[in-house]
Amino acid sequence: SGIADYGDGDVYHVVVKEGASIIADYDVNFFSLSPIENIRLDKSEISLEPGKNARLHADISPIKAEEEPIRWASSDSSVVKVSKYGKITALKEGSAVITVSDNTGSVSATCTVSVGKKAVISKITSQKNSIQVTWKKQNADGYQVCYATAKSFKSYRTKTVSKGSSIGTTIKNLKKGKTYYVKVRAYKLDENSTKIYRPFSQVKTIKQK
Repeated sequence: SGIADYGDGDVYHVVVKEGASIIADYDVNFFSLSPIENIRLDKSEISLEPGKNARLHADISPIKAEEEPIRWASSDSSVVKVSKYGKITALKEGSAVITVSDNTGSVSATCTVSVGKKAVISKITSQKNSIQVTWKKQNADGYQVCYATAKSFKSYRTKTVSKGSSIGTTIKNLKKGKTYYVKVRAYKLDENSTKIYRPFSQVKTIKQK
């Protein structure tokens, strides 16, 4: 029989000879591809500074569909561009939605990418049961302060400052003698009033009085 007679699960044994010598001997396994039923990205949102890169990884199911082609697209390629392998490059300030889909466009997943300057904490001071955090003002609609007692920010807390002109806030009800790790990021509101976050500042450390 010929190769055309083989189907899913069949094995085609190939032997290549040169004269009396066998120079290749291998099996070809046949399987049929399944349509993509689900695509999941490893991130739903990313914040980058202009000129920075990141990579998105798509998890496709079922397993038999992993060889099916997928397409990557950016809602605004002037802000964020994406390669056919899921590498994203931030070009200028703004936001864009990266979509990965099957060839029909019926199955897809998205990631929102925000491009902007990293926040900068200008000063952090310890007061009685509280910490005063000050940052450099950005063209933003608000800020989020994230703080934790673990450097990994496990079990962290946040405080939102819903005023773009603010340059600081006080975090209260802290434990005496504890070391706190603090970082800040700005955000802009999109047309649906959804917060689009910019990159976090560097982490600052302070011991509570």
